[in-house]
Parts: sequence; C-alpha cells; structure tokens
Amino acid sequence: MSALETLENWLRSEYASQLNVSLSSQLTPGAVAVWQYADSSPETASLFDLDLGVWFKFVEISESTKVAGMVNESVQKALSDSAQLLWKTGIPEQSQDSRGTWTITLVFVIQMSCRADWEQAVQNLRAESGFTEEFSIDLVVFDNLSTLGMQLSQGLAMPRLLLASRRLLRLPPQEIESWLSADAEVKRLLGALPDRFASPQEKKLVEAMVKRVTEDTPTATSKEFPARPVDLKQINIKRMRNISDFSLALQSSGKPVVAHIIHGPNGTGKSSIFEGLSFAVSGSSRRMVEYLADTDIYRPVAANYIKNVLTPLDGSQAPQIEANGNNSLLDMPADEQDAEQRLVKFDGNLLAQEDARNFVETAGRKLGTRVLSGYSVLAQSLQSFCEREYNQANSRRQAWLREFGIAASVTKEESRLTKLVDNFIGRYYPQGTQQIEFWLDALAQRIMENSVEARSLAFDWKEADSKAKRDDLGKIIVQLNKLGADAECERAIYGWLERRNKVLARMALLRQSTARASSEIAQQRSEIEEDLVKWQRWLQRERNPEAEVTTKGLSAPDGELNKRLLVVKALGLSLAEHQQHLKQVQGTFLSSWASTHPDTCPTCNANHADAGGIVIAVAQLTDLIDRQLVATRKDYSEILSQLRELQKANEQLGQCPVSEERRIAVGRLLGFTAHESLESLLKEQNSVGLLLRSLDLLISPPELPLIEDTTVAAKRVWNAIEVENAKGAALWTLPDQWSRIKDLVDKECLGIIQHHLPRTLQAVWTEIAMTMTPARWNLSDQPRLVAESKRGSENLKIAVGNDKRQIGVRHIFNQAENHVLGLAWFFTRYLSSGRFRHSLVALDDPAQEMDQTTFRSFTRLLQTFCRLHERYDQSLTLVLFLHQEDRALDAARATNHQVTSLRWAKEIASAASVEQLILIGPEFKAPLPKPLQASAVDQLSTSS
Repeated sequence: MSALETLENWLRSEYASQLNVSLSSQLTPGAVAVWQYADSSPETASLFDLDLGVWFKFVEISESTKVAGMVNESVQKALSDSAQLLWKTGIPEQSQDSRGTWTITLVFVIQMSCRADWEQAVQNLRAESGFTEEFSIDLVVFDNLSTLGMQLSQGLAMPRLLLASRRLLRLPPQEIESWLSADAEVKRLLGALPDRFASPQEKKLVEAMVKRVTEDTPTATSKEFPARPVDLKQINIKRMRNISDFSLALQSSGKPVVAHIIHGPNGTGKSSIFEGLSFAVSGSSRRMVEYLADTDIYRPVAANYIKNVLTPLDGSQAPQIEANGNNSLLDMPADEQDAEQRLVKFDGNLLAQEDARNFVETAGRKLGTRVLSGYSVLAQSLQSFCEREYNQANSRRQAWLREFGIAASVTKEESRLTKLVDNFIGRYYPQGTQQIEFWLDALAQRIMENSVEARSLAFDWKEADSKAKRDDLGKIIVQLNKLGADAECERAIYGWLERRNKVLARMALLRQSTARASSEIAQQRSEIEEDLVKWQRWLQRERNPEAEVTTKGLSAPDGELNKRLLVVKALGLSLAEHQQHLKQVQGTFLSSWASTHPDTCPTCNANHADAGGIVIAVAQLTDLIDRQLVATRKDYSEILSQLRELQKANEQLGQCPVSEERRIAVGRLLGFTAHESLESLLKEQNSVGLLLRSLDLLISPPELPLIEDTTVAAKRVWNAIEVENAKGAALWTLPDQWSRIKDLVDKECLGIIQHHLPRTLQAVWTEIAMTMTPARWNLSDQPRLVAESKRGSENLKIAVGNDKRQIGVRHIFNQAENHVLGLAWFFTRYLSSGRFRHSLVALDDPAQEMDQTTFRSFTRLLQTFCRLHERYDQSLTLVLFLHQEDRALDAARATNHQVTSLRWAKEIASAASVEQLILIGPEFKAPLPKPLQASAVDQLSTSS
C-alpha cells in the first residue's frame, strides 16, 4: 500500500467519524468531499472539499533524487490551477460554484529521509517567487509506510481540513455544553473513586462526598445562550470623537453571510467605529476598561468616560451609538469588573487590536478561568467540595490546637496528650499563685510561733504543685495510656490531687491558728504604717545627740496616749460592728419577724415587751449605738491629735517621734524579738513597703483551693482529657485524610482535562492556528494548552516541549506567531460560544503583526469561514478593519468584493468621508476546479 492509499484510508475514517461524511470519487448531488487519483501520475492525488472550497493536492515523495524536480513541478502546476480558479465571465452554469472561489492547498507526503532536501527545495523556490501567497503548502512526514497510519491518527496531520472546527460549527446550542463538558468522564471517576482508598474511614468520606456532589450538582445546560443569536442590522454613530455621522447597514436582504472590509489610514476613525460596534454588542469596550482601571483619573466612572473621552473636545452634545434603533450608551457598566465581564462574555465576537497579542501573555490562573470555564461542572463541584472540606478540617484542627495551646508543628500523639493533661490540670486546678508562697513567707517571718510550720508548708507546696511535678504527671499518664491502662491514668491524677490537697488542708489549719494574730495586726494596720513611716523618717535624718539623753524621760506620755488610743479604737470597731448588725436586721427581716414575734429578739430570744416591742427596742438601741459611736470617734480624734502634737514636739527636740514602748510593741507585732533589729531594717529605703505588704498578706491571706472530693475530681479531669483526646485524634487525622482525597481528585481531574482538551477546544484552536501558519513545519514544536492544578484551581499555559521540559510559547515564538495563536483562540471562542450570542464578528486591524504570507493565509481562512457559514445556513456578519489598502483589497477578494473606504478628514461623515468600492461585477462567476467541472459535465450527460 502506498503512502497516498494509507492517507486515503485515514481521510475516509476521519470524515466519517468527525463529520459523518463519506468520500466520493466524483462530484454528485450532496457530495461533501471527492477523492481522486491523478491519471498521469500514481504519486499524486486530489481531495476536493466542497464545504471548505479547498482543493487539496497531495504529492508523495519517497526518493531524495526526485525531491527538487517534483517540488518544482508541483508548485508550478498549483500556480497554474490557482489561476484557473479566479473569477471569470462566460463560465457554464454547471461549472460554477455559487458559494465563491476555491483555494488550493499543496500537501507533500514525504519520507523522513527526504525532508532536508524537501525543505531546501521549498526555500529555493520561495526565494525565487512568492508562490506561498497564492496557495497554502503543508507537509506530512512519515518514517515508513507501516507506521504512517498510526502517525496520522496520533498527531494533527492535516489541520487545514478543519475537521474539529466544522464538527463544532455544526453543533446546535443544546449540544455545546456536552461537547465542552467532561462530565461523562468525571462520572466514571466518581463511580470508581471510593475503591481507590484502602482506609475504611477515607473510603467512607469519599462515598459521602460522591453522593453529595452527585445530588447537588446540576446537569449542564445551555440556558446561558439566547434562543437565537442577535442580528445587528444597522449601526449609526454620531458625535463620537472625530465621527460626526456614520451609518453602516450590516446585513443584506436575502444573504445570511455578509462581509464588510473597512479600510482607512490611521486616524480615520476605524477604532472608533469598532468601539461603537463593541458598545452595540456588549455594552462595553476595551478602551473603557482601561479608562476605568486608570488610577491617575479622578472618579473613573462610565458616565465620565462618555462625557470626557467619547464626546468630541469641542462638542457639547452627548455622543450617540444607535444599534437596531436602540441607544447603546444607556446601559453602562457599574465598574471596571462589570465592564471586563461584559467583554469576556462576547470575546468570541469582538477582537480589539491588543486582544490577540494579550492571549499568550495572560497569567496562568486567569487563562485557566477563561479557557476551562465550564469544562466540567461536576469536576468543579467535586474539586470545590474537596477544597472546602480540607480547609474546614484544617481550620477546625487549627482552632482546636489554639484552644489547647498546642503548636501546629506537634505531630506525635504522645505530645498531644501531654499538652492536654497540662491544659486540663491547669484549667481545673491552676498552679498556685505566688500569693500563697508570699503568705507562707510572711507567716514564717512575722508570727514566730508558726514559723517552722510555715516554712515546712512552703517546701511541701513547691514539691506538690511545681511545674516539674505537673510535667511528671503528664509523662506518667502518657505512658499508662500507651499501655491502655485508663483506670491507672485516673488513679495517677487522683494521687497527685490527693498529695496537693493534703498540703492545702495543712495550710487551712495554719490559717486558723494564726487568725488571732492576724486580727490583732489588722486592728492596728493604719497606726503601724504611720509609726513605721515616722520612725523611718527620723532614722534617715541626722539626730541630735544631746536629745538622745532625754528620750526615755519624754516617752511616758507618748506611751500612755498610745494605750488609750488602742482602747478607744477597739471600742469603736466593736460599736461599728454592732451598728452594722442592727442596720442589717432593720433592713432585711425585722419587719416580717415582728409580725409573728413582736416582742422577741431574733438574735438572743430576749423579751422586749417592756420597751414597746422588738422594733422599738432595736430602734432605741441603734440610736444609742450611733451616739456612742460618735462620742468614741471624737475621743479617738482628740487622743490622736494629742499624740501627734507630742510626737511633733519630740521630733523637734531630735527625739524619735515613736516612743520606745511603742517601738517595742510594733517590733513584736512584726515578728522582731528586739526592736533594734526592726530599726536596723528601717534604715533601708524600701523597707516600709515590704513590711506593709507582708502585713497585708497576714491580714488578707490568699484563697486556698481545697478539693472536697479528690476521687470525683480525678474522674472529672480524666474524663475531660479522654473526650478531648479522642476529638483531637479525629481532628488530627481529618485534614491529612482530606488532603490525600483532594490530591487524588485534583490529579484525576487534571488528567481528565489533559485528556479532554486535545479532543475539544485544543483541537479546534490548534487546527485554526496551524491553518493560519504558512510554514508550520518550521515551528520548534506544535503549541498546546497545558493544564496544571495549583492551590486548588486549574492553571493553563500555552507551551511547547515535552513533559520534562515545557516552555511558554511567549518565550519561544515571535510576535507574529503568538499573534496567530490569539487570533485562533478568538475564532475558537466564536465557534464554541460567540455564534450563539451574536451573528457579528468584528476584528479591529488583526493584521498588524502579520507578514504578507501569513496575512494571505488569514484571508484564505476568512474565505473558508464565510463559505462554511453559508454551506451550513448560519448567519454571519463579518466586519474587518484594516489600515493597509492592498490588504483590504486582498480581504475583499477573499470575501464579497466590497470595501468601505474611510478618507482622511477632521470629521468623519458617511456622506463626505466614506466611499463604497465594489471590486467585481455580477457577471463574474467562480469556477469549480477543472477535475470537478469534468465530473459535473459527465453527471449532466448521464442524467440527460
């Protein structure tokens, strides 16, 4: 079997599978593709595709010695046949093609050993002539005939057949979602997913996830598309930049496919007209998006864009863009995001100058959102569910760790349990405060008869309640837990609590035994402070040595007054306590008591009938106590005044203002055996404050957290630890389980994307891009869309290379090649989305980056594009803006031979500045290729 025969078999298979079409051997009614071998040479064959209007001429070369001659001969024959396909007059009707002229694609099918010679031959011919501008050329290379069929099936062998694009164009809107979607593959994944996990717990999580995702995910629909695409019949633009009045009838009666080639030098308003079309279709424009994103503009809102940018500088009236009789500037975007989203929705209908260039520059995440949107609603729901569950599990674990002060770096179960023991022991029974230690220290220093016991308790308390003992308890519980001895864990806690509680019980007894001494100190707290301050002040200044002699003799009155002061103070405290008791009785239950016991005292059961009853008796007694308290306070004030006067006089004489007797008494109260020791201490600067703080501890000892029942307490603590440890164990592993599930789901969904894309969007995009690439064999590699999963979302990059070394095309391809890739995506978006929304396709000067050969490939694609819409009876309004006149004429010849020319003028108006050119009259007809003309004549003769 020859290479051409192998190619024929592959073509028959592809046409049947992709388009449900059979190859014919001659032109017959309803034929789509005709395959014919040349009579003159077994090494040449032709495929006539009536949908595309393309004559594919195949030439097989297997001998190096024949390469140059066969290339030259084939090119010359293709040039001759191309001339035959031009518009002509006087063509018989059966030899005409009513859908327009044909183009030629010359396809060389060569063995690998001939490739270098073939490339050299093509380069030599290319240097001598511009034949590649007249027709397309392509290359199929094979190693040997036995593997050619496999090579054809594996790669994009013949992109110019546009098989994937045609299949997509023929799909109705209700089938687009299923074509785009990989839900069927994801459903198969869901069915097998639980069995991919060996852990019963993970398998249970996956089964619940599959059930939930399947139930909650709606079936893909095409509700986003309107019932039929919108047709833009007429656009009128007034007072917009340099356009005073421009009108364009976009559709022609009876013609489903219309092309408008609008030409004009720079500055003639082409981009403004395109922007008007953009507003008419989407309600937004690329320039408006850039304006709204400009941080240098004050209040960049849509209304200001219309007022300040679209309105002419010398104009006062608002611009007007009227499409199908409606004002397109009434419904403006709310902000930059809204403006951008409107453009994205119609990115298959409107191509601004920079859009094609920006395609390959788009960041991976944004490109993933743009290209992969809707690839699988089920996969996106599945991945979102995994991501959400993982994040929630991780958040719950982190919150639990924070609650118990456990570092996220802790991974061992023993460390977790140790932290829990420390937390719950500390929560229920906090480590004793320093107040207990200070209190014991104060007792040891101030109350000598209890000094030994206080010091012993201080030591025992540190032993029972220290951080080290608590840590030891945690280690013991961890070891017991590893052995499964839960009862022993509880017993260990009980033992620790019991030892701690015994020390606290001894402290309670000590507090009782020192209560009287503490009470005595409390009664004299203010006097002691005053005496200490005076005493220290006297010690810290220079004393009169002569006055020392008289100190003893003058201290007697001071001592008497101090004794009287203490007696009066004690009486006052007793009266105040009695007064408080009476007032509390009067204010609470006395009246209710008197209603049933009118004469009896509720405190001592005494009978007060003689006094007029208990209420009157209490009132009389309260009055008496009040008067006695007033008199006592007066006595206390007078004695205190006398004492201060005496101390002041003594101080002026250089004597200590505190009598020796009082100093001895104060020293005794503070635990000093001799007042001289206290006097020595008072010479230090902060000694009074330290002494007073120790007194305050004695007066108000700290609370002692005694436990009533240590057995119950131990059970409560261990139960709490057990519960939280079990909860922590579950929370500990859940994020890791969801991480493994999520990683597998992401990997499988990514694999589905990578398997699905080449058969859908990538297939269409690649074949359109390669159709516009004149010499695709010179590319370093065929570009492809590479999906990646990063941080829970699909990224997409346009790359070349293999799996081991992938490089973004923007770093490898030149600007023109990257521009072609952007244009190809625009047409892909039109076929998969844009054509269902709007019949308009508008491109603003897409040829700026192209050389002439690439541009001619582009015009041939437009020619095919329009022909396919007509063949499939689908409406299309193509508007192409070009600034080069020769290219505008080329594009017009490829479409409908009409050019709208814009002239240079300060103001653009249809009447004065716009000219309509018609290149070919109605008498010119498009001929069929000669071999098909012969088939048509034969068929006509047969039918006659």
